[in-house]
Amino acid sequence: MRTLTQTNATLTLASQSATRDADESRRTLEIERRQLREALASAAALQQAVARSQQESQDDRHRAQRMSSRIVDLEQQLVSSQQRSVGERTKRLELEQRVAALTLQLEGMEGSLHEQKFMSAMCKDATSFEFVDSDGEAVGDANANGAKLGQGAFGVALRSRCIAPRHPRPTQQYALKVCFNFAELSTRRVRGAFVNEFMELVKLPSHPNIVRFVCQFVAEAQQVSRFLPDIAAQFSQDGRPLQTQFFALELLTTSLSGLLAERRGRGVSQREASLIIAHVGCGLRHLENHRIAHRDIKPANVLVELTNDERREVKRCVIGDFGSACELNANLCSTMAVSDTGLLLTPAWGNDAHIAPELHSLLQPPVLQQRAAMIEMDYSKQGVFELGVLAFEVLIGSFPIAGYPGTCTNRQGVVEYADTRVPSIIEQQVNQQRQQQASDPTTITREQEAILKRAVSCDPSRRPTLQEVIDCFDPDQSLRLA
Repeated sequence: MRTLTQTNATLTLASQSATRDADESRRTLEIERRQLREALASAAALQQAVARSQQESQDDRHRAQRMSSRIVDLEQQLVSSQQRSVGERTKRLELEQRVAALTLQLEGMEGSLHEQKFMSAMCKDATSFEFVDSDGEAVGDANANGAKLGQGAFGVALRSRCIAPRHPRPTQQYALKVCFNFAELSTRRVRGAFVNEFMELVKLPSHPNIVRFVCQFVAEAQQVSRFLPDIAAQFSQDGRPLQTQFFALELLTTSLSGLLAERRGRGVSQREASLIIAHVGCGLRHLENHRIAHRDIKPANVLVELTNDERREVKRCVIGDFGSACELNANLCSTMAVSDTGLLLTPAWGNDAHIAPELHSLLQPPVLQQRAAMIEMDYSKQGVFELGVLAFEVLIGSFPIAGYPGTCTNRQGVVEYADTRVPSIIEQQVNQQRQQQASDPTTITREQEAILKRAVSCDPSRRPTLQEVIDCFDPDQSLRLA
């Protein structure tokens, strides 16, 4: 019995111990579950924090990318702004330079106008002038030729200085042109040429590419006897002093023909060639705008102003010698008269090689057939033709058509040639470069070559305008003076 009781007591104790262990296990399990839930909650919170951090990091990257793009845009805007600023400064500088140049030009024009008015009023004979040599020293009888700028069949040009009291430019030098035998009826052609030059120049508005007329007067030829050749009469048959015409022009001592001869073997630079064509073109356009045809554009009648440095580069070209010029009507036409013996009754043009084919073709038939005629000559495409011929002379040293117009004129007097006969300027220059072993030939673009070949086309309808030629050789207007 005792054993049973002890056994029950032992079982009871074991049961109680098991119950306590079970309770402890449940408490432990509950704690672990709570800890697990807390760990899971912490893990979830951490995961959410990581997700938020990743999102924030991605947002930061996007913001950084946007910021970087914005910085690039701002840098580009800054560069563009700087470029615009530089461009605006350049334009402003160019404008200021242009204004300064125009101001100087205006001041020069005002001074020239005052000078012209003064000399027109005060210079009545050759005693108003002192004749000087290239050093500005007065010449005497022994060295009279030192004052001669040039002499032709109809007159002589003398380097001079006006010595009239209170002259506004006492050191300024002029070219004083003197006509031979102005008063002789037998030299009516000579007189006509000089009168014509004076009349055309005096009524023509001034232009930087047209020789500037200063004054004119008629006085005794005897006053400049030491400069006149034997053919120039100074007295009439009854012993009276002959009167002749004088007129003063701005002095430019170098002609284009003289410059090309001086540059023989090396020619002119590309910039100089463009400047020559643009300047002469501007002068011809000015004449055309005022209904005047020069009719004798050639290197000898184009004067050049050179830089004062050792390079002596061309900086201005001026059209001179208006002895062959004629006035045009509103349609740029003028009438020429031929007698029934084939003689020309109106002023003739200059060198035939610089006259357009259609003008030769109109004049020659009545001259050859010796029939009287009044012929209306259309000069609307003459200016660009003679500019084209001049350009060929400058660039390759020869005319576009060899022997023109004689080689192209048929028995009826009509001038015809195919435009394919006009040579390539660029090829000619390359050949000349090879022959002369030159390293720096004058070059033009294919576009410029094409427009010059069109300018000398036999068909006037194919020729460009003077403005088109000017724009082709001076597209940015950096060479033009007006």
